[in-house]
Amino acid sequence: MGIWISLLILAVVGLGLKIAKLQHQVNQRLTKEELEEALALFLHDIKKDNEIVIDAFHQQLNRTNEKQSTSVDVKTDTTRSTEKQPELNRDQVVDRIRTYQRNGHHAADIAKTLKIGIREVELIQHVNKQNQNN
Repeated sequence: MGIWISLLILAVVGLGLKIAKLQHQVNQRLTKEELEEALALFLHDIKKDNEIVIDAFHQQLNRTNEKQSTSVDVKTDTTRSTEKQPELNRDQVVDRIRTYQRNGHHAADIAKTLKIGIREVELIQHVNKQNQNN
């Protein structure tokens, strides 16, 4: 009977150790799961913050572009309303395009100033360049 009691005590101690080991593993898993969940929430919050910053940046960029286009439109409209340019013949247009180009103006600026299409300015510039090369 002493052997049975010893075996029973040994079995209970063995089961206790196994239960303690399993409990420790469960606690570690919970800790790992909690850590993973916390990291996932943290990453989610970072993504939200990044999206907010990116949206704010794009809004600021759009506002800056709108201000620039508004100031250009106001200047252009003011020029058009105060200065009435007489109709120019083709030779005068070509001469003015050459002059503006020599002074460093871009095709878009020349087109706005002369109130003609940008493609027309570019075509005349191209023909002038071809004539200079020949």
